[in-house]
Amino acid sequence: RVIAVPGALRFPDLQDQIVFVDSTSGAEQAVPIQGTVYGLDWLDAGSLVLDQVAEFQGPSQLWRLAYPSGAVTRLTNDLGSYLDVSLTAARDSLVTTKTDRRVTIWMSDGSGANAKEVVPATPSSGTTDNVTWAADRVLFTSTMGGHRSIASIGQEGGTSQDVVTQGIAPTTTSDGRTVVFRSTDPTRQGLWKVTDGGRPVQLTGGVTLWPRVTHDDRSVVFASAREDTQSLWMVSIDGGTPVQVT
Repeated sequence: RVIAVPGALRFPDLQDQIVFVDSTSGAEQAVPIQGTVYGLDWLDAGSLVLDQVAEFQGPSQLWRLAYPSGAVTRLTNDLGSYLDVSLTAARDSLVTTKTDRRVTIWMSDGSGANAKEVVPATPSSGTTDNVTWAADRVLFTSTMGGHRSIASIGQEGGTSQDVVTQGIAPTTTSDGRTVVFRSTDPTRQGLWKVTDGGRPVQLTGGVTLWPRVTHDDRSVVFASAREDTQSLWMVSIDGGTPVQVT
């Protein structure tokens, strides 16, 4: 009677949805949700099970979504990622795929020799990616406590230091003091910056991808589909109105 399908609005802000379609009339009802859905199936006439990312680029977990209210409750809570889901006709068993990532960070000299592991793959460090230099330290993103965060570590390893609690894709000014990042907080999307561990300052809103601070430290280039077609934009390091580059 009712077909459920994932959907999304892309502008001005990313808004994921579950769209319910009446199979007789074609009438649609969209229920906003937080996070991308990679698979879903009906548990019963009043609820679905979802493979859903609660935070951008975080792990995909299993959730229950009530129909038609859209209320969501969590079914799993771990560092693995679940992809696709299907239930038996009796709705008493489900099958899904689970991926566990084990990522480490290594450093070496310019010739690729003398490599050393500085961030091991441990349950406490979660997954790591988005590696970039910040002066004489390295910034990386990790999954900690269910959130994507940005941390820094020295060239000899040791204990990492938190830089941003909810952010990904760090890029820095040449002195490493100012970190520009994409916020993963659904209540404050867009590009933000933090200088010397101070309060985060928003540079621009909306969906932004692959930010890079320019070599003169005056601007940030990023990709966005804010004009319907993905293209490059630039915004001042001090914030303001973005300018389309391509």
